[in-house]
Amino acid sequence: MHGTSAWRTRVVLAFAAAAVFICPPWPPGAAASAAPADPLGCAATVFDPAGVATPALEAAAVALAEQFGATVHVRIEGSLDGTIDARQQLLETSCPSWLGADGLRAAGLLVVMVSPSERQTAIYYGSDFGDALPAADPQIQAFVMNPRFEDGDIEGGLIDGLAAIGVAVSGGGVPQARPPTYDGSTFTIPSTPPYTRSESFSSTGGSDGLPVAGIVVLILLVVAVSAFGQYAKGQGWTTTSSSSGYRRSWSSSSRSSSRSFGSSSSRHSSGGSSSRRRSGGGSSSSW
Repeated sequence: MHGTSAWRTRVVLAFAAAAVFICPPWPPGAAASAAPADPLGCAATVFDPAGVATPALEAAAVALAEQFGATVHVRIEGSLDGTIDARQQLLETSCPSWLGADGLRAAGLLVVMVSPSERQTAIYYGSDFGDALPAADPQIQAFVMNPRFEDGDIEGGLIDGLAAIGVAVSGGGVPQARPPTYDGSTFTIPSTPPYTRSESFSSTGGSDGLPVAGIVVLILLVVAVSAFGQYAKGQGWTTTSSSSGYRRSWSSSSRSSSRSFGSSSSRHSSGGSSSRRRSGGGSSSSW
């Protein structure tokens, strides 16, 4: 009996081992699903692997997206292993949703990025923002975002940056921007002008004014040229038709030149505007 019981125990253990091997206790594919479906965060409104931000940052990004019908991505990057511009290029080649049907950057794309460890900031945008942001986005980084980042307030800098972008796109510029300042070693403005009106236009002669003799010579020269012109006309050396013909030729040339310049300028402006609308723009900075 004891042998039979031991044999039965061994049979039960063998069946249990086979069942575990054939039918694992976890659902099929669980290991595969553990890997992130979007490791680069292409679809994330706020990409924040380190958990720096609060829901307030996502709310600000969503509000900006709704205000302008844009696709907004805010990214708090870790180590870049390069530059923030290189990271943006990697994302655009790896995230199909960031591109339009023509394979270029989507018109409504707006990406705001910061790497606290690398101390780099960037704003990139599609052609929908091509009129307002080329001049504004470097100022937003320099005067709005980077000062907050330097103080260690990463989320506050991003929220303020999103608000500043909204103001700039609405036509309000960047009120926080300040004009450049110069110290005294850059240049010096004279305290008094180098000359006065009395020195330049004096008619009394002497060393401080125009010599009287020079004025007399000038008057005599004008009279002589006028008299010679009258004499030449009396001798038939010049004719009215010749003079008028020259004027007509000059006027025609001027009009032709004006038309040519205007046409060239118009084509150049149109081409530059078209290029900007297709590709968007952006800039980056360090702090």
